[in-house]
Parts: sequence; structure tokens; C-alpha cells
Amino acid sequence: MVPVAPADVAVDATDVVDAGQAWFELLGTRRRGQVLASFRRAVYVELGDAVLVLVTADAPPGPVHLRLRELPRPEPNAMVALTERTLAVGDVHIDLDGRNGPDRPRRWRPPPVDADLLRRGADAARRGLTGADGSDLAYHRVLSTADRALHRGDLPAVVAALAGRGTGLTPAGDDVLAGLLVVLATAGHDETMLRDAVSDARTHAISRAFLAWAARGQVVEPVHLLLAALSQRDHVAARRHQDAVLALGHTSGADLLLGLRLGLGALAG
Repeated sequence: MVPVAPADVAVDATDVVDAGQAWFELLGTRRRGQVLASFRRAVYVELGDAVLVLVTADAPPGPVHLRLRELPRPEPNAMVALTERTLAVGDVHIDLDGRNGPDRPRRWRPPPVDADLLRRGADAARRGLTGADGSDLAYHRVLSTADRALHRGDLPAVVAALAGRGTGLTPAGDDVLAGLLVVLATAGHDETMLRDAVSDARTHAISRAFLAWAARGQVVEPVHLLLAALSQRDHVAARRHQDAVLALGHTSGADLLLGLRLGLGALAG
């Protein structure tokens, strides 16, 4: 059972496991917003124009994630406020600084991937991905539409084909798109071009936030670990990290793998 922070409690910085880059870009500012969605293992919040997520400690780290040992359970639309280095979510106050200096909580950074190795081994890496067939879009005609657009260099058409496709908190098409974007960004494609392509993606705010960070080359940690293993042709590690990706969400993991396969195919081509 996930522990719940009671009302009017202050969660100390030592109870924060780590935070992604999105949180550090907000530290020192004052913003107000609301809870967009609240689940047993994740609370999605809006702070100004930023969408972020509070998750349990056993969730994988990522760019918009604040991992907590105790997760609050606010109601949807509850008030959220960032005041300098304290985050208030309903009645729970989370200390993002503590007494040990400004770099609190611990900053999560994506595990490094050698871009040159990834590009040179893209075709072998693509063939090494075996879990993508579980995606709802694996054999859908929109995938072939997106693939053709990708190979002619028309990224806006790729986004138009995939964004918002499917149901769920992060629709299948968005997860596929995130996998594709992180491969292109990791391989050194122009970040501004990638971010511009998804800035107006026809999907909801939560999913658009994940896409924006994928365009910056950051998604959840298991994906980066998988790309690193594939680039190094470490088949044992690649299998282990692929299984970790497949465990994400209901079909999100398979959708992400499908996006990785698309992106690696584009690099190989």
C-alpha cells in the first residue's frame, strides 16, 4: 500500500527522492496552478504553463517527475502553488530545498548515450527491438503514413499523423512519437526543430509536456538505459532494459518501443 501524506503535513526535502530538470527550471520562481489528475501512484499538476508529475519512489525517474517517498492524494482541481522552494499541493507542503544548499532535491539526469555509436549501429539496434509489436499502432495504417513522412523529412506530417492517436492519459500515438523524438534528439537532430514540431501537437496538456521533453532528448530513465545498451551492442542489458520499458503503463512501453524502432529506422535510412 502506498503511504499517504496526511493533511497539513510538511514533507521534508529528505523525503524527496529526486526531481527532473523541469522542476529545477522552476525553482526560485513563484507560480500557481492546480491538480490536473490524481491517481494512486501519480499526481499531475499544472504550474503556470508547465505540466509536471509527482510520483511514488518506485516509479522510474524522468524530466518532469518529482519522486516522493510519500505521495499526497489531492482531489482534482486542488490548488497548487510554488513559493520559492516550497511546493504546496492542497494541504501538503513539500520542501524542495532543505538545509543542504540549493541543489535539493537530487537532480535526475538521463543516463548518457553515445550519439555516434547510436547512429552507426542504428539498423542493428532497430532489429534488436522485439517488444514493439504489442503496440496498438504496430500494424495500423497511420504508422506507415508517419513512416513515409519521416523518411521524406516531413516531421510536422509525422506529428500530425501520430499526435493524440488513441486513448488514455498518454495516447498510443503520443508514446510512439515520444520514442521517435528521443532517438532523433539523442542522435543530434536540431532541438529547436523538434520542439517546434510538437509545440502545437493536437493532444492534451499532460501528453504535450512529455512530448516537449522528448524533443529535448529526455524521457523516462528505462528508455535511455535501453538506448545506451543498444548503442553498445550489449544484448543482455538491452533485453533487461527492454523488459523495463515494456512494463511501463498498460501499452505505453510497447508504444515507446515502436517509436524507438521508427527513429532508429530513420537513422539507419
